[in-house]
Amino acid sequence: MSIANHDNTEPMLPPELERAIFECAANLFPGLIPMMLTVANRVLEWLRPFLYTHISITPQSPSLSALLHLLTTLPPAHAFFYDSNIAKSVFVGHTRWLNNETMLVLRLFGKNTEDLTILSANRALVPLLRKIPLRRLAVSLVHLFDGPGYNSENLNGGSSILANLASLQGAFVNVTHLELFDFLHTEPLSAMGYLCAPSPSCPFNPQPSPLPSLTHLCLHSFVHRNQLLFVLEHNPRLQLLVNVHRDTEPEWGLGDIAGRLAITEDVRFVLMTMEVSLPAHARRWESARRGLVAKEEPRDFWVMAKAFVEKRKAGTVLPAWRCWIMAEDFQAE
Repeated sequence: MSIANHDNTEPMLPPELERAIFECAANLFPGLIPMMLTVANRVLEWLRPFLYTHISITPQSPSLSALLHLLTTLPPAHAFFYDSNIAKSVFVGHTRWLNNETMLVLRLFGKNTEDLTILSANRALVPLLRKIPLRRLAVSLVHLFDGPGYNSENLNGGSSILANLASLQGAFVNVTHLELFDFLHTEPLSAMGYLCAPSPSCPFNPQPSPLPSLTHLCLHSFVHRNQLLFVLEHNPRLQLLVNVHRDTEPEWGLGDIAGRLAITEDVRFVLMTMEVSLPAHARRWESARRGLVAKEEPRDFWVMAKAFVEKRKAGTVLPAWRCWIMAEDFQAE
Protein backbone atom coordinates (compact mmCIF):
# COMPACT_ATOMS: atom_id res chain seq x y z
CA MET A 1 0.00 0.00 0.00
CA SER A 2 1.36 3.45 -0.87
CA ILE A 3 2.11 6.22 1.57
CA ALA A 4 -0.61 8.35 0.01
CA ASN A 5 -3.25 5.71 0.69
CA HIS A 6 -2.18 5.53 4.30
CA ASP A 7 -2.45 9.29 4.70
CA ASN A 8 -6.06 9.19 3.53
CA THR A 9 -6.82 7.32 6.75
CA GLU A 10 -7.52 9.56 9.72
CA PRO A 11 -5.06 8.90 12.59
CA MET A 12 -6.57 6.95 15.48
CA LEU A 13 -4.41 8.71 18.11
CA PRO A 14 -3.59 12.34 18.91
CA PRO A 15 -0.64 13.42 16.69
CA GLU A 16 1.67 14.09 19.65
CA LEU A 17 1.09 10.62 21.08
CA GLU A 18 1.37 8.92 17.71
CA ARG A 19 4.65 10.69 17.00
CA ALA A 20 6.03 9.79 20.43
CA ILE A 21 5.20 6.12 19.83
CA PHE A 22 6.91 6.05 16.43
CA GLU A 23 10.00 7.88 17.72
CA CYS A 24 10.26 5.50 20.66
CA ALA A 25 10.06 2.56 18.26
CA ALA A 26 12.75 4.13 16.06
CA ASN A 27 15.10 4.44 19.03
CA LEU A 28 14.45 0.90 20.22
CA PHE A 29 14.43 -0.80 16.81
CA PRO A 30 16.52 1.28 14.38
CA GLY A 31 16.56 -1.55 11.85
CA LEU A 32 12.81 -1.09 11.35
CA ILE A 33 13.02 2.62 10.49
CA PRO A 34 13.02 2.14 6.68
CA MET A 35 9.84 0.08 6.92
CA MET A 36 8.15 2.58 9.27
CA LEU A 37 8.91 5.40 6.83
CA THR A 38 6.41 3.84 4.41
CA VAL A 39 3.48 4.02 6.85
CA ALA A 40 2.44 7.59 6.04
CA ASN A 41 3.85 10.91 4.93
CA ARG A 42 3.60 12.30 8.45
CA VAL A 43 5.63 9.35 9.79
CA LEU A 44 8.22 9.91 7.06
CA GLU A 45 8.63 13.51 8.24
CA TRP A 46 8.91 12.42 11.88
CA LEU A 47 11.36 9.57 11.42
CA ARG A 48 13.51 10.62 8.46
CA PRO A 49 16.03 12.35 10.79
CA PHE A 50 16.57 9.04 12.61
CA LEU A 51 18.17 7.65 9.44
CA TYR A 52 21.00 10.13 9.99
CA THR A 53 21.55 9.81 13.73
CA HIS A 54 24.86 8.06 13.02
CA ILE A 55 26.92 9.46 10.14
CA SER A 56 30.11 7.92 8.82
CA ILE A 57 32.21 10.31 6.74
CA THR A 58 33.87 7.83 4.40
CA PRO A 59 33.70 7.42 0.60
CA GLN A 60 31.50 4.31 0.93
CA SER A 61 28.98 5.82 3.36
CA PRO A 62 25.41 5.48 2.01
CA SER A 63 23.99 7.57 4.85
CA LEU A 64 26.35 10.47 4.07
CA SER A 65 25.56 10.35 0.34
CA ALA A 66 21.83 10.27 1.02
CA LEU A 67 22.07 13.13 3.50
CA LEU A 68 24.08 15.34 1.15
CA HIS A 69 21.50 14.71 -1.58
CA LEU A 70 18.62 15.46 0.79
CA LEU A 71 20.16 18.78 1.83
CA THR A 72 19.98 19.95 -1.79
CA THR A 73 16.28 19.08 -2.13
CA LEU A 74 14.77 20.48 1.07
CA PRO A 75 13.81 24.16 1.45
CA PRO A 76 16.14 26.09 3.80
CA ALA A 77 13.47 26.53 6.49
CA HIS A 78 12.48 22.86 6.57
CA ALA A 79 12.11 21.36 10.07
CA PHE A 80 14.72 18.73 9.15
CA PHE A 81 17.51 21.30 9.56
CA TYR A 82 16.51 21.88 13.18
CA ASP A 83 15.97 18.27 14.24
CA SER A 84 18.15 17.27 17.21
CA ASN A 85 18.38 13.59 16.19
CA ILE A 86 20.67 14.21 13.20
CA ALA A 87 24.42 13.54 13.51
CA LYS A 88 24.40 12.66 17.18
CA SER A 89 27.30 10.31 16.42
CA VAL A 90 29.88 11.05 13.70
CA PHE A 91 32.82 9.03 12.39
CA VAL A 92 35.51 10.76 10.29
CA GLY A 93 37.81 8.27 8.61
CA HIS A 94 40.34 10.63 7.06
CA THR A 95 40.73 14.37 6.56
CA ARG A 96 40.85 13.95 2.79
CA TRP A 97 37.12 13.22 3.00
CA LEU A 98 36.45 16.47 4.88
CA ASN A 99 35.53 18.40 1.76
CA ASN A 100 33.20 21.40 1.67
CA GLU A 101 30.11 19.19 1.58
CA THR A 102 30.96 17.10 4.61
CA MET A 103 32.16 20.15 6.55
CA LEU A 104 28.72 21.59 5.83
CA VAL A 105 27.17 18.60 7.57
CA LEU A 106 29.26 19.27 10.67
CA ARG A 107 28.51 22.99 10.60
CA LEU A 108 24.76 22.40 10.24
CA PHE A 109 24.34 19.52 12.67
CA GLY A 110 27.42 19.61 14.91
CA LYS A 111 25.25 21.21 17.57
CA ASN A 112 23.69 17.75 18.02
CA THR A 113 26.92 15.73 18.04
CA GLU A 114 27.69 14.04 21.35
CA ASP A 115 29.92 11.28 20.00
CA LEU A 116 32.80 12.07 17.61
CA THR A 117 35.53 9.77 16.26
CA ILE A 118 38.25 11.39 14.13
CA LEU A 119 41.00 9.05 12.99
CA SER A 120 42.89 11.72 11.07
CA ALA A 121 42.10 15.34 11.81
CA ASN A 122 43.43 18.81 11.12
CA ARG A 123 42.99 22.37 12.32
CA ALA A 124 39.96 22.91 10.08
CA LEU A 125 37.91 21.11 12.74
CA VAL A 126 39.17 23.10 15.73
CA PRO A 127 36.69 26.03 15.44
CA LEU A 128 33.80 23.57 15.16
CA LEU A 129 34.78 21.69 18.31
CA ARG A 130 33.90 24.70 20.45
CA LYS A 131 30.29 24.41 19.24
CA ILE A 132 29.87 20.64 19.60
CA PRO A 133 28.38 19.30 22.89
CA LEU A 134 30.70 16.30 23.01
CA ARG A 135 30.41 13.49 25.54
CA ARG A 136 32.53 10.91 23.71
CA LEU A 137 35.63 11.82 21.73
CA ALA A 138 38.20 9.67 19.92
CA VAL A 139 40.99 11.72 18.32
CA SER A 140 44.67 12.24 17.64
CA LEU A 141 45.59 15.57 19.22
CA VAL A 142 48.84 15.90 17.30
CA HIS A 143 46.93 15.60 14.01
CA LEU A 144 44.14 17.89 15.15
CA PHE A 145 46.57 20.67 16.08
CA ASP A 146 49.32 19.87 13.54
CA GLY A 147 51.90 19.37 16.27
CA PRO A 148 52.57 19.67 20.01
CA GLY A 149 51.22 22.42 22.20
CA TYR A 150 53.00 24.67 24.65
CA ASN A 151 52.17 25.71 28.19
CA SER A 152 54.86 27.54 30.12
CA GLU A 153 53.00 27.30 33.44
CA ASN A 154 52.78 23.50 33.66
CA LEU A 155 55.59 22.46 31.34
CA ASN A 156 58.27 25.03 32.13
CA GLY A 157 58.16 26.23 28.55
CA GLY A 158 58.38 22.71 27.09
CA SER A 159 56.20 21.11 24.45
CA SER A 160 53.48 18.53 24.92
CA ILE A 161 50.79 16.86 22.84
CA LEU A 162 48.36 16.99 25.76
CA ALA A 163 48.96 20.72 26.27
CA ASN A 164 46.82 21.23 23.16
CA LEU A 165 43.81 20.53 25.36
CA ALA A 166 44.39 23.85 27.14
CA SER A 167 43.92 25.78 23.89
CA LEU A 168 40.34 24.52 23.66
CA GLN A 169 39.16 25.51 27.13
CA GLY A 170 35.48 24.78 27.51
CA ALA A 171 35.21 22.56 24.42
CA PHE A 172 35.50 19.28 26.34
CA VAL A 173 33.80 20.10 29.64
CA ASN A 174 31.12 17.43 29.06
CA VAL A 175 33.42 14.71 27.69
CA THR A 176 33.13 11.55 29.79
CA HIS A 177 34.82 9.10 27.36
CA LEU A 178 38.13 10.06 25.73
CA GLU A 179 40.16 7.86 23.38
CA LEU A 180 43.56 9.19 22.27
CA PHE A 181 45.45 7.71 19.33
CA ASP A 182 48.60 9.71 20.10
CA PHE A 183 51.93 8.22 21.19
CA LEU A 184 52.24 9.66 24.69
CA HIS A 185 55.30 7.85 26.07
CA THR A 186 57.44 10.98 25.54
CA GLU A 187 55.03 13.26 27.40
CA PRO A 188 56.45 14.87 30.57
CA LEU A 189 54.76 13.60 33.72
CA SER A 190 53.37 17.05 34.43
CA ALA A 191 51.46 16.95 31.12
CA MET A 192 49.37 14.03 32.39
CA GLY A 193 47.63 16.58 34.57
CA TYR A 194 45.66 17.64 31.50
CA LEU A 195 43.93 14.25 31.67
CA CYS A 196 42.89 14.68 35.29
CA ALA A 197 39.71 16.17 36.66
CA PRO A 198 40.14 18.95 39.26
CA SER A 199 41.77 17.45 42.33
CA PRO A 200 43.61 19.06 45.27
CA SER A 201 46.04 16.13 45.25
CA CYS A 202 47.15 16.67 41.65
CA PRO A 203 50.46 18.60 41.61
CA PHE A 204 50.13 19.62 37.95
CA ASN A 205 46.40 20.27 37.63
CA PRO A 206 45.73 23.00 35.02
CA GLN A 207 43.10 25.52 35.99
CA PRO A 208 40.47 25.27 34.78
CA SER A 209 40.68 21.58 33.96
CA PRO A 210 40.01 20.87 30.25
CA LEU A 211 38.33 17.54 31.15
CA PRO A 212 36.35 18.04 34.38
CA SER A 213 33.79 15.32 33.55
CA LEU A 214 36.18 12.57 32.42
CA THR A 215 35.32 9.09 33.71
CA HIS A 216 36.64 6.79 30.91
CA LEU A 217 40.07 7.15 29.30
CA CYS A 218 41.71 5.04 26.58
CA LEU A 219 45.37 5.50 25.58
CA HIS A 220 46.81 3.73 22.55
CA SER A 221 50.23 2.09 22.30
CA PHE A 222 53.02 2.14 24.89
CA VAL A 223 52.68 4.40 27.94
CA HIS A 224 55.06 4.49 30.89
CA ARG A 225 54.05 3.06 34.25
CA ASN A 226 54.51 6.36 36.09
CA GLN A 227 52.27 8.12 33.56
CA LEU A 228 49.46 5.60 34.08
CA LEU A 229 49.84 5.65 37.87
CA PHE A 230 49.71 9.46 37.83
CA VAL A 231 46.36 9.40 36.01
CA LEU A 232 44.92 6.71 38.29
CA GLU A 233 46.12 8.33 41.49
CA HIS A 234 44.99 11.85 40.68
CA ASN A 235 41.72 10.99 38.97
CA PRO A 236 39.43 9.59 41.68
CA ARG A 237 36.41 9.99 39.38
CA LEU A 238 38.01 7.84 36.70
CA GLN A 239 36.12 4.55 36.34
CA LEU A 240 38.20 3.02 33.56
CA LEU A 241 41.72 3.44 32.16
CA VAL A 242 42.29 1.32 29.05
CA ASN A 243 45.66 0.85 27.38
CA VAL A 244 45.25 -0.52 23.84
CA HIS A 245 47.91 -2.29 21.78
CA ARG A 246 47.82 -3.53 18.21
CA ASP A 247 46.34 -6.97 17.72
CA THR A 248 49.47 -8.06 15.85
CA GLU A 249 50.87 -8.99 19.25
CA PRO A 250 49.66 -12.30 20.71
CA GLU A 251 47.88 -12.26 24.04
CA TRP A 252 50.98 -13.43 25.89
CA GLY A 253 52.49 -10.13 24.71
CA LEU A 254 49.93 -8.34 26.88
CA GLY A 255 51.05 -10.41 29.82
CA ASP A 256 54.61 -9.26 29.22
CA ILE A 257 53.46 -5.63 29.02
CA ALA A 258 51.45 -6.06 32.20
CA GLY A 259 54.53 -7.46 33.92
CA ARG A 260 56.56 -4.40 32.99
CA LEU A 261 53.83 -1.99 34.04
CA ALA A 262 53.08 -3.88 37.28
CA ILE A 263 49.68 -2.26 37.79
CA THR A 264 47.68 -5.13 39.21
CA GLU A 265 45.86 -3.82 42.29
CA ASP A 266 43.84 -1.05 40.68
CA VAL A 267 41.03 -2.87 38.85
CA ARG A 268 40.22 0.24 36.82
CA PHE A 269 43.25 -0.44 34.63
CA VAL A 270 42.68 -2.70 31.61
CA LEU A 271 45.06 -3.88 28.88
CA MET A 272 43.65 -5.09 25.57
CA THR A 273 44.50 -5.58 21.90
CA MET A 274 42.64 -4.01 19.00
CA GLU A 275 42.85 -4.04 15.23
CA VAL A 276 43.68 -0.45 14.31
CA SER A 277 43.20 -0.34 10.54
CA LEU A 278 40.69 2.13 9.09
CA PRO A 279 38.19 -0.60 8.07
CA ALA A 280 38.42 -2.14 11.56
CA HIS A 281 37.78 1.20 13.26
CA ALA A 282 34.83 1.81 10.94
CA ARG A 283 33.31 -1.63 11.65
CA ARG A 284 33.76 -1.20 15.39
CA TRP A 285 32.15 2.25 15.32
CA GLU A 286 29.25 1.03 13.18
CA SER A 287 28.42 -1.98 15.34
CA ALA A 288 28.69 -0.06 18.61
CA ARG A 289 26.60 2.93 17.55
CA ARG A 290 23.89 0.93 15.84
CA GLY A 291 23.62 -1.60 18.62
CA LEU A 292 24.59 -4.62 16.52
CA VAL A 293 25.02 -7.74 18.61
CA ALA A 294 25.84 -10.44 16.06
CA LYS A 295 28.78 -12.62 17.09
CA GLU A 296 30.73 -11.74 13.97
CA GLU A 297 30.51 -8.02 14.77
CA PRO A 298 33.30 -6.33 16.80
CA ARG A 299 32.19 -5.35 20.28
CA ASP A 300 32.31 -1.85 21.71
CA PHE A 301 35.63 -1.91 23.53
CA TRP A 302 34.28 0.39 26.28
CA VAL A 303 31.53 -2.13 27.04
CA MET A 304 34.01 -5.01 26.96
CA ALA A 305 36.51 -3.26 29.24
CA LYS A 306 33.81 -2.32 31.74
CA ALA A 307 32.51 -5.89 31.77
CA PHE A 308 36.06 -7.15 32.40
CA VAL A 309 36.44 -4.78 35.37
CA GLU A 310 33.19 -6.11 36.81
CA LYS A 311 34.47 -9.66 36.37
CA ARG A 312 37.63 -8.77 38.26
CA LYS A 313 35.61 -7.23 41.07
CA ALA A 314 33.47 -10.36 41.21
CA GLY A 315 36.57 -12.55 41.40
CA THR A 316 35.87 -14.49 38.20
CA VAL A 317 39.09 -13.46 36.42
CA LEU A 318 41.97 -15.89 36.98
CA PRO A 319 44.53 -15.23 38.19
CA ALA A 320 42.98 -12.39 40.18
CA TRP A 321 45.80 -9.97 39.38
CA ARG A 322 45.40 -10.36 35.58
CA CYS A 323 44.63 -6.95 34.07
CA TRP A 324 44.56 -7.90 30.38
CA ILE A 325 41.57 -9.17 28.43
CA MET A 326 41.74 -12.61 26.83
CA ALA A 327 39.34 -14.05 24.27
CA GLU A 328 38.19 -16.68 26.75
CA ASP A 329 36.83 -13.98 29.07
CA PHE A 330 33.84 -13.49 26.76
CA GLN A 331 33.59 -16.75 24.84
CA ALA A 332 30.40 -17.82 26.56
CA GLU A 333 28.62 -14.49 25.96
